[in-house]
Amino acid sequence: MLIRAVEKLSYKNMDQTGYSDKQKNLLENQRKSLIYGYSVMKKVSLNVKKVRFKKQLLYLHMGAIHSFSEAILKLIETRPIYDKAAEVIMRSIIELYINISFIYAGRNQKNAFIFLIDSTQDKIDFACKHRKFWKKYPKWKLAFGDTILSYSDWNKFIDEKEKELKNILKKYKYKIPKKIPDIRGRAIIFDNYLKKIGMMKEYKSMEKNYVLFYKYFSQIAHLTISGLDRFVFTDKNNSLHMIIDGKTEDIERIVIVTHQWYIGLLKFFSKQFDVYVKDEFKSLENMYITEIKKS
Repeated sequence: MLIRAVEKLSYKNMDQTGYSDKQKNLLENQRKSLIYGYSVMKKVSLNVKKVRFKKQLLYLHMGAIHSFSEAILKLIETRPIYDKAAEVIMRSIIELYINISFIYAGRNQKNAFIFLIDSTQDKIDFACKHRKFWKKYPKWKLAFGDTILSYSDWNKFIDEKEKELKNILKKYKYKIPKKIPDIRGRAIIFDNYLKKIGMMKEYKSMEKNYVLFYKYFSQIAHLTISGLDRFVFTDKNNSLHMIIDGKTEDIERIVIVTHQWYIGLLKFFSKQFDVYVKDEFKSLENMYITEIKKS
């Protein structure tokens, strides 16, 4: 498993010349957080027949954010520092956070149902576009994995997903909304839920996360001009120069933000699955507070 690679990594085998003590401590603390998080996740055994779908989605999202956070650590813990690649993953983490917040915005499973419907419809749309393209070029040797090797295989895949869609509608008995909310729409739904229950705070706002962070990281994820600008700088002679690697200072920004998202979801996950230990989390959170105060 990936966590074993994280556990075995040692600073003695890495080039960290020029790293400050704070940066080294942040990286080490992030490693400790991931090791602890994995130990928490191992405690949870999921019986899909007995656990509500909301919890199943939380379980999947926890695995995804753990994998993303490990990938970010590997991108920035030694030279060269791939800060921009890390930010692309950070965008996915924000999307993950908005989705799980949307799913848990309310006591019922309606939002989980909408998320499932949207995901299934997206798979069908994906398959239909492939099928249309394959039909356009019938002589091309196209393949998708080991199971879809011909145009007719897409028909089978689409039929299976459409049956899944019918079964979902039959099981949950919710109506598919005319317009399924996009990422920002889901963020707003969560914020409205917080307002309804009187718990809306600036630091809890998912719309704020969307506007301030998701859209910013989307520039580099989609490589718009704003994203491409991050890879160059213009000198006094108006000449362009490439900036491929990051600076050691980028470690502080990336690790601190990633840690907050990771620990936030891990804490929620632990409470939902009754494996939360307050003192252990307090220690984990204090590691970063100590390093931030040194700034």
